[in-house]
Amino acid sequence: MKISSRLTLGFGVLGLLIALMGGVSLLKVGVMSKMFNQVIDERMPLIAATNEVKGDLNAISIALRNTMMMRDADGIKKEVERVESARVRINASLASLSEQTTSDTGRAILARVAKARSQYDPMQAEVMGLVNAGSFFEARTLLMDKVAPAQEAYFDTLNGLLTHLDSQLNQSTSATQDAATSMKVVVVATLAIALVLAVLMAAWIIRSITGPLNQAVAVSRAVAAGDLSQQFEASGKSETALLLMALKDMQAHLSTVVSEVRDDAESVATASAEIAQGDLDLSARTESQASSLEQTSASMELLSANVKQNADNARKANELALNASSVAARGGDVVSQVVDTMKGINDASRRISDIISVIDGIAFQTNILALNA
Repeated sequence: MKISSRLTLGFGVLGLLIALMGGVSLLKVGVMSKMFNQVIDERMPLIAATNEVKGDLNAISIALRNTMMMRDADGIKKEVERVESARVRINASLASLSEQTTSDTGRAILARVAKARSQYDPMQAEVMGLVNAGSFFEARTLLMDKVAPAQEAYFDTLNGLLTHLDSQLNQSTSATQDAATSMKVVVVATLAIALVLAVLMAAWIIRSITGPLNQAVAVSRAVAAGDLSQQFEASGKSETALLLMALKDMQAHLSTVVSEVRDDAESVATASAEIAQGDLDLSARTESQASSLEQTSASMELLSANVKQNADNARKANELALNASSVAARGGDVVSQVVDTMKGINDASRRISDIISVIDGIAFQTNILALNA
């Protein structure tokens, strides 16, 4: 695998892990957002509506009490209007509660609230009628004997509804906190896994790159030091594998070149040895020629001595010839001896000429051999 592919794979895995962590985080955030929205959009409005009903019911109770103490028609009218406004708001709040409550427990509690209200509203209307009729004593008696207990039962059902809504709110809050804790755990776990995988991927990439590079450096140093016997394997299609293959080819080529140079050096050494042996042979032949030349020189000296002797003989023969005239009488034998002696001298002169020619040839060859040496 090429280095670029390894890096792409490593960063791709990291990107995938980051995307996975982001997706899980978004999912958890979505769940938490839904829970918060449920708390804000469902639980809190129900609690607020229930508290509004209680507040309006308290307002009605206060208005009824005020009418018991007032004798001013305008004041009583204002309190009656306040009661009617509170009743309208209570109707709207209870309608909203009935519409938004979906649990069976909540609907059962709302049913009890509606029942308590159905018992309270007629008596509260009866009190208002007595007040409008000016029967304050009867109105006060009805308020204390019947309306107050019905109102208390009404409040109890509303408090029960608030308890139920508070329980649901606490459950939603706990679920939201659990979701937040779960999200933290998931994010931390995903981050830890991502870090571990990132470290492993980094170690794998670094080892896969630096390992072959260190091997290539070691081989290059060995080749630079003259060691061409390094054995290593090079396989794959990565840049480092291609580098090792190139180094292996270079090492093989250098080994071939060194072998050829070694063979050529051995050939040169053999030729040099042969040349040295030839020089030794030439030296021996030169010494032999020098010895022959010395022998020839000795022969020349001997020949020179013979020539001198022959010259002496010739002088003696000349003297004999000069004396021959005086001794001509000695006869033809002496003349014949002289003639024979002259022939010998002539033959000796020819031999001397041949010997001189041979000496010249030997001297010429000696010069040539000296030049060659």
